[in-house]
Amino acid sequence: MKMLLRILKSMALLAIASPYCHADVSVPSLFSDHMVLQRDKPVRIWGWADPGETVNVKLDGMTAETIADDSGEWKLSLPSMPAGGPHAMLISGNNEIRIEDVLIGEVWVASGQSNMEWPVGKSTNADLVTLAARRAPGIRYVQVRNRGSQSPQRETDRNWQVISPATVGDLSGVAYAFAEVLNDVLGVPVGIIENSWGASAAESWVDRDVIVNDPQLRNIHEEWLQIEAAYDPAAEEAAYAERLAEWEAKAAEFRVRGLKPPRKPGSPPDKMTGQKRPGNLWNARVLPIAPYTMRGVIWYQGEANSHPSERAAQYHHLFSTLIREWRKLWGEEFPFYWVQLADFREESEFEEEHGWAFLREAQTRTMNTVPNTGQAVTIDLGEGKDIHPREKEEVGRRLARWALNRDYGFTDLPARSPEFESWTQEDSRVIVDFKYTGSGLKTFDTEAAKGFVVRRSDGHWQVVEGKVYRDHSILIELAPGIEITAVRYAWANNPIRNLYSQDGLPVTPFRSDHD
Repeated sequence: MKMLLRILKSMALLAIASPYCHADVSVPSLFSDHMVLQRDKPVRIWGWADPGETVNVKLDGMTAETIADDSGEWKLSLPSMPAGGPHAMLISGNNEIRIEDVLIGEVWVASGQSNMEWPVGKSTNADLVTLAARRAPGIRYVQVRNRGSQSPQRETDRNWQVISPATVGDLSGVAYAFAEVLNDVLGVPVGIIENSWGASAAESWVDRDVIVNDPQLRNIHEEWLQIEAAYDPAAEEAAYAERLAEWEAKAAEFRVRGLKPPRKPGSPPDKMTGQKRPGNLWNARVLPIAPYTMRGVIWYQGEANSHPSERAAQYHHLFSTLIREWRKLWGEEFPFYWVQLADFREESEFEEEHGWAFLREAQTRTMNTVPNTGQAVTIDLGEGKDIHPREKEEVGRRLARWALNRDYGFTDLPARSPEFESWTQEDSRVIVDFKYTGSGLKTFDTEAAKGFVVRRSDGHWQVVEGKVYRDHSILIELAPGIEITAVRYAWANNPIRNLYSQDGLPVTPFRSDHD
């Protein structure tokens, strides 16, 4: 017995002296039961082990082997494989990890802020979508929910889920509608890495060092230096306690009067680990999923960057930088498709300096300057009283059109909304020409094309109507003697507009006077 105790004590001391001795091979939680791996591309697998430990990965007859480096990290790639499954993956070193029910198909990252995060369970037709989910076991998802951080993170604690009536309600409504179309049309499994956070700013999804070193973005970093220096969590909590006490007194008064109490104030967010601080989500949400092999990214974000208008105008460069940095991290020019901001607040014919209009313009400029990108225009799918429109199915379908057209060979499928090309004036006739109109333009509800304004030579803006002319243009008739210098369409937060392509895609908001 004494000999056994001495042996156990010696083993314990050896373990303390050699912390890497017989460390278990491990992988990120992204590699879990029910995961979907990308078809027809080498599949990257990575994890941790003892320095110098040999790691072997097997899947469906494919084998790859590597050796952990001096820091205990390892990575390898399995050869390209066709769609199929379910398979089992075996990862072995000093120990073995067996991952079951692995499918091979199409993998997309769905990211952005609250309108991408908005779940099926709170979207239009949630009851029908939930019922139909029992027939969608080929769709899987994993959600990334890490808090923000200024230091690089390597892991997230969520695992893959199989779509079913019990699970579909938690998944992004936009992402699920997108996945449904791909799954139905392609007939292969679809995996969604849902990685979104409500109210997140674009700069939080970018490496902060990149922002610091970019003259066009450095002001964001400098503004945050002031916020960080002034941030006092104790003062924030004290102020919240005061607001809470005021609410409790008012709520008690309302109850006595038989009225519904006002909404309870939310607790103050931690700005340091929140979703607006530059670099926070790059470190905590992007790095942990890179470089998981996938087809591309769908994105719905911009509301948090829409005010003031100068910040919205800056979005073109910021968003282009974000796409570039993500692609650099993955080492490939993957497709990146996004949703242009929907309509919101009270309807109006024209708002000359509204941030949402400038933000939409920045999104369109990004599509026209960054390769392998696309934009789903949703100016007709918003809700005036809610920044979170419930109609997510059509949003997902419009994104799916881009993927099917660009990435899966359905080149005749309409995907791109009509865009402004040029305008000319001859006497009292103004002709506005459009491109990407497919089989032509059409109006909705009325014969007149609404949503246009022109700037007269005296500098004043005038709301005008037009009509479809030669299928691909709009003809606007002015009073004699009026000369114009610019044309805009759907230029407001929630503009009155009714112009579509014959394929049902809304015309992209624009201004001809962009400098």
